[in-house]
Amino acid sequence: MTNKNINLWRVRLIQLLFLLFLFIIFFRIIYLQVVLSKDLKKLADNQKRFSTSTPVFRGEIIDRKGMTLAVDSIKFDVYIHPKNYNPSIEKEEKLAEILNINAFDLQKIAKRKYISRLVSGLDKKSAKQINLLKIRGIEVHSRNYRIYPQNKLASHILGFVNWSFSGDSGIENAFDRYLQIAKDHRKQVILRSDGLPVYHLSPYVPVINSSLGQVIELTIDSGIQYKTENILKKNVEIAQPDKATVIIMDVKTGEILSWANYPDFNPNEYSKYPLENMNNWSITQMYEPGSTFKILTLAAALEKKKIKEDFKYLDKGKIKVNKTTIKNYNYKAGYEKELDLINILRHSSNTASAEIALSLGAENFYKELKKFDIGEKTGIELQGESAGYLKDYNQWSQIDLATTGFGQGVVAVTPIQLVTAVNAIANNGILVKPHLIKAIKNADKRKIIKKTQIKSKRVISKKTAKIMTTIMTESVKENLEDQSHLSGNIKNISVAGKTGTSQKFCKETGTYYPDQVITSFIGFFPAQKPKYLMLVVFDNPKIGRFGDTVAGPVFNEIGEFLTQN
Repeated sequence: MTNKNINLWRVRLIQLLFLLFLFIIFFRIIYLQVVLSKDLKKLADNQKRFSTSTPVFRGEIIDRKGMTLAVDSIKFDVYIHPKNYNPSIEKEEKLAEILNINAFDLQKIAKRKYISRLVSGLDKKSAKQINLLKIRGIEVHSRNYRIYPQNKLASHILGFVNWSFSGDSGIENAFDRYLQIAKDHRKQVILRSDGLPVYHLSPYVPVINSSLGQVIELTIDSGIQYKTENILKKNVEIAQPDKATVIIMDVKTGEILSWANYPDFNPNEYSKYPLENMNNWSITQMYEPGSTFKILTLAAALEKKKIKEDFKYLDKGKIKVNKTTIKNYNYKAGYEKELDLINILRHSSNTASAEIALSLGAENFYKELKKFDIGEKTGIELQGESAGYLKDYNQWSQIDLATTGFGQGVVAVTPIQLVTAVNAIANNGILVKPHLIKAIKNADKRKIIKKTQIKSKRVISKKTAKIMTTIMTESVKENLEDQSHLSGNIKNISVAGKTGTSQKFCKETGTYYPDQVITSFIGFFPAQKPKYLMLVVFDNPKIGRFGDTVAGPVFNEIGEFLTQN
């Protein structure tokens, strides 16, 4: 083969290879552009976007009349990426104006080497204005804010939502699984060729639609709650207690209409308050109920037929039980008086109550108290409820039995427990479980998903309840003959009630404080056809010492409001 032929063959081979290469490229283009076009387009879109969580609205909390107590709102946080930030002077001045930041301070922040948050909680209008500026290096992030439109109103019932957007106390915590149905909704943010977001195209309105949580309807009446809190606050300023509470319950249904505590807090600004302000002490703290407990002592004795309606007791002011002497608070040597059941409550006789408890015996008394759920949780729909305390009767001494008759010694309750127990007297002997939830509804409030069922049981006979109602009503009437400012004085309304003043127990020393007491008044009205039951408790008031003069005025003023509205 000549050199000429060899060269020609080589040229043909190169031409053939070149054509083959062109065909490969051609078919590859067709394959990519036609066969794989949809898949590649999807892949390209994914490369230009990244997913980020979208805030999801929690459900509202409303009162029994539909007033909003807790609701979600969208606000915006604005961040600066100094590395990418290089706006015109005009845009920077406009940005500073929208953010309400001095332009010079904005420039100082922009010189930092790390990402900084310029502002949080920005409104939607301002967020939109910033997005429209299209400033590279400025990000606007939407996030949920939990808003409590009534501020401090019912704060311990509502609780609050923390920075991780979970309920941290109260109903927000106990019903978090209902309020926050969908925890993660995704949104797509568009990226530029350099991998950074196209900020002005990033969506800043959250996808909510069906992701809204369910609505919690409370039994609380905001009008009553507001009045209760104001009256309590006014009297707290006078008496200066460590803590105080007022609980108002519907006698027949067990619905809590109002529940006010001191100290309180504003859930919109919970981080500004000490932790003790956020603790609902009226379900967590036990206390010895003192003389209010005499209601249950007399009811138990009547039920077990250890005493009758016409019972009489010669009160000498003190008795001795084994080696311990029990005295009345107003004991005077040589003074004695015959008391009927009305006057035993009226004069709040410790000695009579102790003797009646002794006549019952430890087992009988214990079992009767257990019927009232003393030493048991009420089941109220809040986290952290204490079960109170009632020592097993097998471990009672005689002095334990005697002192339990007037609410001290081996018994301790929470305010909500005492409300539940005494309400059984008002409700013809039927104990109803207290509750704060009226219903759970869907997001638009049209459909009831779950409605609270009233739970009840008979604890004493109707006859015993009627006798106790009469005794409590008459004892308050007599108590008011010369002192119209005292507990149970509601204009033109009969009240069945009882005061309480108990020494405060010190766990550290195992003894009672010599100068600290818990004062209270519990009552229901109108006495013969009761609608409301109310408990007022003041823990360690500095001004005033007795239930009549400290708790009584609060009961009276709130009672006047309830009967006139």
